[in-house]
Amino acid sequence: MITLGKNPDDRICNLCLNPVNLLSEDHVPPRCTGNNGEGIYSNCFANLPILTIPTSIYSEGISYRTICHGCNNLLGSRYDKAISKLYGTVRHSSKKLNIELKIRPNAIMRGTMGHFIAAKTTHKMSVADEIFRQCTNQPEYEIPDTIHFYV
Repeated sequence: MITLGKNPDDRICNLCLNPVNLLSEDHVPPRCTGNNGEGIYSNCFANLPILTIPTSIYSEGISYRTICHGCNNLLGSRYDKAISKLYGTVRHSSKKLNIELKIRPNAIMRGTMGHFIAAKTTHKMSVADEIFRQCTNQPEYEIPDTIHFYV
């Protein structure tokens, strides 16, 4: 397994932005999607012609030590069941032309946003990151119409 982390001086949780002594490991994507076997880590800049960053294969998935235990538990208890149901249904129905899904899209989107934030090796936020953080931490916060996910 590969664990990607933050600078040792950065002990701020990416989700709640609170300082903590020990950051927790969050699997991205979560283990419930199958991130417990062979994983492929590819830097998003690897395909640029000016850079030569190799893609690496790791067994037992990829995790990020970037969020506190409380936020890791929040992702797991509040959102990962919905994500698991989506991926499990799709994975087991891969040979069918039509499948019926009974899912919780709101929870799937919020959980996915939380895992995107966990997959950052710094707590510094862009405008989109801040929206993702608010959507994850505050279930009453309305997801903007401009945010779309494709699976």
